[in-house]
Amino acid sequence: MDELELLAAAARGMLLALYDAPIEERRVAQIMPEQNDGLGVSTVQMSDIPGWEYETAIFDVEGTYPVERYHTPAEAEAGHLRWVEASKDLVTVIRLGGWEGTVPDKEVHLTREP
Repeated sequence: MDELELLAAAARGMLLALYDAPIEERRVAQIMPEQNDGLGVSTVQMSDIPGWEYETAIFDVEGTYPVERYHTPAEAEAGHLRWVEASKDLVTVIRLGGWEGTVPDKEVHLTREP
């Protein structure tokens, strides 16, 4: 796939994401920062990355960082529980990129809510 095709695929994914159901209807599970030592964990159904149906993200006071993607609801539920447990000790995460490498992965330092 050349650069123009990658950009077109990314644009299609972003446009599809705009027309998704509201986040509340796509949420698999969520724990808020105040319930989880300052870090939130949210797992939702998504459509912006071809081939992946679900995604878990960690969120802190600075932003939201996708950390794992899944194909099935069962994988998403199990992954969510793993990330809730792991979040207790997290200092950094690798924010997943997307669109076949157009957006690279990046290490992010987490800032917990007080």
